Amino acid sequence: MPAAIGQRLLWMLGHYRGRHLLTCPLLVRVHGPLAQATVTEAINILVGRHEALRTTLHRNGRHLHQRIHAMLAPDVDVADLDGSPASAELLAANIAAELAAPLDMATSPLRVRWWRVTPNEHVLCLNMHHLVSDAWSSAILFDELTKLVVGGRGATDSFESRWQYADFVAWQDQLAANGVLERHRRYWEPQLAGIEPLPLGRESGTSGHRTGVAVASIDRHTVDALEQRARAAKTTLFTMLLTAFGLLIHHETGREDITVASLFANRMKPELRGTVGFIANPVLLRTAVGATVPFAELLLRTHRVVVDAFVHQEYPIYLLPSALLQRGTRRVDDVVFQMMPMAMRTVDHGALRVEPFPPESLGSRFELELTTVERREGVQCLLFYNEERFDRAWATRFLQDFGAVARAVAAHKEPTTCLTRHLM
Repeated sequence: MPAAIGQRLLWMLGHYRGRHLLTCPLLVRVHGPLAQATVTEAINILVGRHEALRTTLHRNGRHLHQRIHAMLAPDVDVADLDGSPASAELLAANIAAELAAPLDMATSPLRVRWWRVTPNEHVLCLNMHHLVSDAWSSAILFDELTKLVVGGRGATDSFESRWQYADFVAWQDQLAANGVLERHRRYWEPQLAGIEPLPLGRESGTSGHRTGVAVASIDRHTVDALEQRARAAKTTLFTMLLTAFGLLIHHETGREDITVASLFANRMKPELRGTVGFIANPVLLRTAVGATVPFAELLLRTHRVVVDAFVHQEYPIYLLPSALLQRGTRRVDDVVFQMMPMAMRTVDHGALRVEPFPPESLGSRFELELTTVERREGVQCLLFYNEERFDRAWATRFLQDFGAVARAVAAHKEPTTCLTRHLM
């Protein structure tokens, strides 16, 4: 069948920005005894349940098509580490090498690696092509894989029914035929009129993209206070942190017209809640930010923008005219803020503990991307940056300031007094 709109657009982005940046891995750490038969059966069940995991894509001239296979179970590649103090470094190197290796969508969209660090510590990697998966899909697979690992085949009785990805493609085609996407376009074009890319980072004379990453965290006490303030304002932690991010971008650039890209799940239709596939749509969140505007007002402005974008998230932004999205070497989606789904939480069951394992070595196809992951101990912040445009020292200081803004907001203080100018 034909590829979905988003798949075709992402395929083109991969062509221009690097196919090696189009992996969408799910990494899971398992503490406790784990049998190879259990892992193999779990993977086969997941691939059998979700057509996207056994779909290949093929180019025919200017057209991109999907081919759904009856079964396309991948081999589970197992590597034993020695459990020595050097195992952590060896594991990190193995993960980095795996995530840097491209996936051939004409052959298989999924590659599975299993590192046995010790007999009671394991890391599983379901490395998927982004054309068949997204963050929400990873959360679905984490939930189902966890249930299969701790409960075996019988756990499938608790799995919900859902559309397959082919149903989503047909539904999206219906939206286009019925004029729904056109109505969304009529919202986005005036909303983004006159938009300019953010002048962050140095100009790069090359098309190179080598991703660096800086990591920091916001403690649980601060996160709880932020969530409490968000509830009082009838908004979300996502919007709270996005507002802080926008204020920091304003501080860096002096720009009052701030546009930040994000990826929305695009699953407002209930039938899509359990579907694995590339369904997420990028949205552009444009807010007027000023250093003298109280944070509460900035939060209200950002909330309105997020709500409007949520209502219109079904429209693939990359269908808009390219002249609207790009100026020279810069694009309006160069700067990205994301929050990973809350569904991936540590599960304890008897002798087993299963927990998500977000990789720091994952690349980004964007110039600057802040990804936040809520965990038991707080929020982990990963700032991915193109080393051609940004220095590591700048990225580290940027994250430090982001944490300072979050703590000030949590304490109901105006955050601008805690910021220092960065030198890029």
